[in-house]
Amino acid sequence: MEKAKYYLTEKDYKASAVYIRTEFERIVKNICEKKSLQVNYKIRQKDFNTEDFWDAIKQQTDLDKNLKKSIEIHRGTVMNPFSHYDLEKPEFEKELSDTISVVELLGQVNIKNDLKKFTFKNLIDIQEQLENQIKSLLIGKIIGSLLFKKPTKSI
Repeated sequence: MEKAKYYLTEKDYKASAVYIRTEFERIVKNICEKKSLQVNYKIRQKDFNTEDFWDAIKQQTDLDKNLKKSIEIHRGTVMNPFSHYDLEKPEFEKELSDTISVVELLGQVNIKNDLKKFTFKNLIDIQEQLENQIKSLLIGKIIGSLLFKKPTKSI
């Protein structure tokens, strides 16, 4: 993170963005390891990407919703440094500075151990709940349409 800050002050925005992304990757991998989060299995290590680890954190921890949202925003605008055509514009310096702050916050946050780990039974229960909600909505619509249907005249 020190290199990201250094390159930001030197106005080398691409280098700063690369170091921010590198630090983010290190942090999410460490969180997954320390909290024993379940990450989608891949045979080859090189097939893993940051999204695999970030998804595990989003889905299995109590991470603050606002922090998640901020990370998502900064991932799309800054941590992919090639998403900007003109890295010299003044707004990008502010985006980099904000991203550094958000990534540092992620690195300092204390994620609780009450993780949302799902078993197969949990997933089946969730599926049944969702199916029942959909059925209730459909039944309600059908009943509503029958109750408020205008009678047709017979010939």
